[in-house]
Amino acid sequence: MTNTVLRADQVSVELNGQPLIAPFSAEIRRAERVALTGMSGSGKTTLLGILSGMYPADSGTVWLFDQPVSPLTQQAIRQKIAYLPQQIPPLDMQVDTYLERLRSFKLNQAATTTPPDICQPQALLAALGLEPETLQQRMADISGGQRQRIGLAGCLQLNRPFLFADEPTSALDADSKQRVFALLEQLGCTLLSVSHDPDMVAFCNQHWHIENQQLQVLAHG
Repeated sequence: MTNTVLRADQVSVELNGQPLIAPFSAEIRRAERVALTGMSGSGKTTLLGILSGMYPADSGTVWLFDQPVSPLTQQAIRQKIAYLPQQIPPLDMQVDTYLERLRSFKLNQAATTTPPDICQPQALLAALGLEPETLQQRMADISGGQRQRIGLAGCLQLNRPFLFADEPTSALDADSKQRVFALLEQLGCTLLSVSHDPDMVAFCNQHWHIENQQLQVLAHG
């Protein structure tokens, strides 16, 4: 197996039959952190969904861990990735119930390795600056920044090697962001993150930017 965990080969994105992102090729190597930026409406979230296997590209091929994504079942994809959406809803359930449901969801099962201690819910909450009592609070009663960190904890507890994230720090203060960055670095997972946050872009070692329907690789550390 090579160190390349994601490869896009002449992938393009369309919206209602109109070009949104022209064909491009790029790759992400193991443990790299990639920030995906661009104006609103440029196709960032759509591209994140395509590269994570949620839906197909309009042309080209996405390779994930040396396998073309399109023939893979969602079960197989979920054994390798976690996906953090931009909005975590204020659900009428306790935080511990929310995390348990994520773990027990059929597509999230069958992990290939036992999660390390740091990926246990209480350890993740502590690393993210949340009190243990947060587990007994309702999702609807906590702040947007707390829900954002709970959503991240929900992904990291699955112990997947690749995290796809949509604006994971948009509601966080400076201290909370630094905790997120420290935890992601400690875990060493590969990251592709849509972001408008300069701190997230600085944390990443590769920067993809969408402008004028072109995806540009601006920096590669």
